[in-house]
Amino acid sequence: MNATRKNRLLLLNILFLFTGILTTPFIFGQNNNLVTIGIPDTINANPNAVLKAYNSTIDFPAFIDWDNNGILLNGGTVIYKMNRPNGSITEKYKMNQGLGDYLSPDHNSFLFLEDTNGDERYQLFLHSIKTGINTVITEIGTRSTTPFWKPDSRQILYKSNARTDRETDLYLRNINPPYNDTLLIQNITDEAVIYDWDVRTNRILFVKIISENNKELYRYDINTGELQQINSGKEIAHSNAMFLSDSDTILIVSDEGSEFQHLMLYNYKTGTSRKLTNEILWDIDAISMASKGHYLAFTVNENGYSALYRMNLTDFTYKRVATLPTGIIRNLKINRNGNAVAFNFYGSTFKRKVYTYDFEKDQLFQWTNKNGSKKTDFAFIQARSVSLPAYDPIINKNYSIPAFLYEPKTSGKHPVYIDIHGGPEYQALPFFNKWHQFLVNELGIAVIVPNIRGSNGYGKSYMKSDDGLSRENAVKDIGILLDWIATQPQFDKERIALFGESYGGYMVLAALANFPDKIRCGIDVVGISDFVTYLEKTADYRKELRRVEFGDERIPEIRDFLLRISPVTNVNRMNSPLFIVQGYNDPRVHYQVSEQMVQSLQEKGKTVWYLGAKDEGHGFQKSENNNYQKNAEILFLTTFLLPKTN
Repeated sequence: MNATRKNRLLLLNILFLFTGILTTPFIFGQNNNLVTIGIPDTINANPNAVLKAYNSTIDFPAFIDWDNNGILLNGGTVIYKMNRPNGSITEKYKMNQGLGDYLSPDHNSFLFLEDTNGDERYQLFLHSIKTGINTVITEIGTRSTTPFWKPDSRQILYKSNARTDRETDLYLRNINPPYNDTLLIQNITDEAVIYDWDVRTNRILFVKIISENNKELYRYDINTGELQQINSGKEIAHSNAMFLSDSDTILIVSDEGSEFQHLMLYNYKTGTSRKLTNEILWDIDAISMASKGHYLAFTVNENGYSALYRMNLTDFTYKRVATLPTGIIRNLKINRNGNAVAFNFYGSTFKRKVYTYDFEKDQLFQWTNKNGSKKTDFAFIQARSVSLPAYDPIINKNYSIPAFLYEPKTSGKHPVYIDIHGGPEYQALPFFNKWHQFLVNELGIAVIVPNIRGSNGYGKSYMKSDDGLSRENAVKDIGILLDWIATQPQFDKERIALFGESYGGYMVLAALANFPDKIRCGIDVVGISDFVTYLEKTADYRKELRRVEFGDERIPEIRDFLLRISPVTNVNRMNSPLFIVQGYNDPRVHYQVSEQMVQSLQEKGKTVWYLGAKDEGHGFQKSENNNYQKNAEILFLTTFLLPKTN
C-alpha cells in the first residue's frame, strides 16, 4: 500500500474511533431535519477533511458567452472578462446574486430558478446586473422551467404548469413593462426544449417530448399562432434544430433513418431533407452557429468523449479538429462574427478548462487557470474505457456493455464499487468526480461506472432495449458485469459494492435481489423500490412520460409485471447490508417508496441504514446534509465492504 494513502486511511479510522463511530450501536435518531435508522448517531455534518482535499486542482471559471473579441466567465457572484488566451482576467460585474444559468444576450440581466427544499416547483426570477434588483416572474407553488431568451433580449419564453398541475404550457413574456405574460401553446410537455428563435420572422423551433425515442419537432409562428410539425407521423428523436439565414431551411439533429443522431437539412417549401453527416457513426451532441460567418461548429459523442467538428455552410463539407485533447465539451458557442467558437472542457482528472477554436486559422487555444496551479500530494486517476462482451439469448445477438474504470495504483486484489447512473436514458461520462478519486486513492477501491442497456449514446436500439417488459435486461447486464469482475485478477470478487441514484437506485435494489451472493453491500439514493407506488405518486406533470418508459400501471397485466420485478416484492432474496437515502420533498420518487422498502427489510430482519432529509428533494443539495451523507457512506463502506472474509 502506498505510504501516503496508508497514512490517510489510518487518519480516517482514528477519526472514527475518536468520535466513537465504530463502536456505537445502531439507533433510531433525528438530528434537526435528518431522520436516521441504523446509522450511528455520532456521525456529524462537518465536511470530511480528507475528502474535501480532493477538489480539482484545475477549476477554471465556466465560459458563459462571448463579449466583443473576448469571453465572459462565471465566477459565481462575479462575471469575469478575458480578452485573449493567457491574458489577464478582470472583473466586469460584481453582483449580490449568484449568476443564474440564463444570461441575456445583451449581458444586462439573467434569469434564475429557485424551488423550496428540493420540491422542484421552481419560481422564475429576473436579475438586473446594473441595479441588483430581482423581479419575480412566476407564482409560488407553480413549476416554471428552462427559460429561453429572444436574441434581442426583449422577451423570453418559459414553460409553466400554472394553468393545470398535470400539463406544462409555453408562455411568452416581455422583459420590460408592460409585461403581458401570454399563453402560447398548451401541453407542450414538461421536458420540451426550445431550440431557436428567429428574430426576423418571430418563429421558434421546439420539440415536444413523447418519449426518449419520439421527440416531435415543431415550427411555431408567434405572430400568427401557426404551428407546423416537421416530419409528422414518424417516430423520430429530434435533439436540436436551428434556422439558416433564408428562414425556410433549417439544420436538424435527429436519428431519422439511423441508429445515431446526425445532421440533416430540411426545407419547408419543398418538404425535403438531406442527410449531411453520413460518415459519422456516433451521436452528434451539440451545434452552434452565428447569424454572420460561414461556419457551423458541432460536437460528436464518441463513447463518452467529445470530438469537435467545423462545417462550411456554403457547401456543408466538414472537418474534424485534430488537435482537441481527450475530454468532454459543453456550452459550445460561436461568437457574433462567426469566426471562432468557445466551450467548456471537462475530464476525469480535472474539473474544467476553457478553449476557443479559430475557424480561419484552424487553431485551438487553451485559456489560463485563473488562480494558477495548486499542488497536491496525490495524483488523480484517469478513467479508462472498457467494453464488456455480452450475449442476449432471447434475440441471439452479441453486444458490448461500455464502462469507465478507475483503478488504484497499488498492487493486490481491490474491492470494487459499481456506480450505476439514473435516467434510465442517461449516459455516464468521465467527468471529474472527487468521490470516485477519494475511493480509489484513500480506500483502495476500484470504481466501475457502466452504461448498461437503456443508456443513450450507443444507438437508439441499445437505449430502447430495456423499455417496458424488457426492464430486466438492464439487471442482467449488472450480472454480466459481476461475472466479468470475477475474471479480472486485480479485483476481489468477494468485495463488491453497488451505488445508484434514482433509477440507478432501482438497479442497486434489483441486483441485490437477483445476485445476493455476489454483492457485499449496496447504497440506494432516492431509488425506485416499487414501480406501482412510484408511478402512482410521482408528480402529475411526470406521469405520462414515465409510463412510456416503465409501463402503464393502470393496465392489469403491466401492473402485475411491475409488481413482480419491484425490489420490495423480492426482499426475501436480499442478503446484503443496504443504505437507503431519501429526500422528503422529492417530486420524482416519493419518500414513501423508500420508506416501504426500509420497513420491509426491517420486518425480514435485514441489515438496513436509512437517512431521510426533510428539507431535500431528489438527492441532497444542501452542504450540511451532503456532508452527513458522505460521512455515513464512508463508514458504511469501511464497515461492510473493506473487511476481508476469511
